[in-house]
Amino acid sequence: MSLFLLNNYRIILATTRTEVKRRYAGSVFGKTWAILYPLLFLSMYLFLYLVVFQVRFPQFSQLEYVLYVFCGLVPYLAFMECMNFSGTCLKQNIELVKNVVIPIEIIPVRTVLMTVIGEMVGIIILVLLAAINGSLSLHILWLPLVIFFQVIAFMGIAWLISPVGILFPDINYITNLFVIFLLFISPIGYQVDMLNGQYLLVVYANPIYYMLEIFRSSILYGELPSLTIFAAYVGICLILFITGCTVFSKFKDIIMDYE
Repeated sequence: MSLFLLNNYRIILATTRTEVKRRYAGSVFGKTWAILYPLLFLSMYLFLYLVVFQVRFPQFSQLEYVLYVFCGLVPYLAFMECMNFSGTCLKQNIELVKNVVIPIEIIPVRTVLMTVIGEMVGIIILVLLAAINGSLSLHILWLPLVIFFQVIAFMGIAWLISPVGILFPDINYITNLFVIFLLFISPIGYQVDMLNGQYLLVVYANPIYYMLEIFRSSILYGELPSLTIFAAYVGICLILFITGCTVFSKFKDIIMDYE
């Protein structure tokens, strides 16, 4: 599959560029939504935790808490988009696939690249906030590697969910509930050391936790990520990629015959 992606990278980039234009076409704010969406989501999340729940970290200033939450929300929103769009991407483009305009494997990959492009806007805002806060360091150089493995994981997720979306359309309702559930159990607005006992097991069993912690190490903490967390993150990403490749290969012929 990796060789296939390299051989078709021109098609992938061209179709992704077209899809970016199509996504924002006709909307009043256009591509400005790429900036507005994460900022509005951050505002709602901060209102919930700062005003309603009145969460405070003694060791953090208010700007550092904003950074802490945003470091969690930016990768999480990318994950959420990947999950939500993967379930419908093949069904919405089934005619392109049947007419052999583009290889079927590229459709889910294009979906992943769309989510990552949106995530880049949030990362730029994060870097600017970290620079203002004075927490920006050379550890930011870890971020491209973190994003590389994130893309690998997202491709696995897209290849895993997209064929299910063809055969079982109700998958969208399930994935929507799943991402909302993960939003509340992921340590985005709270710290892990605020929990104990069986609640810690819920966090450690959540793959999103490892992604968020590595983002924070690179942008907010200015330190190398924990070896255990990094190893778990890489392992989860590779497992998702391999599983997605395997499932998609098995269902590919069935999808092509779908009416």
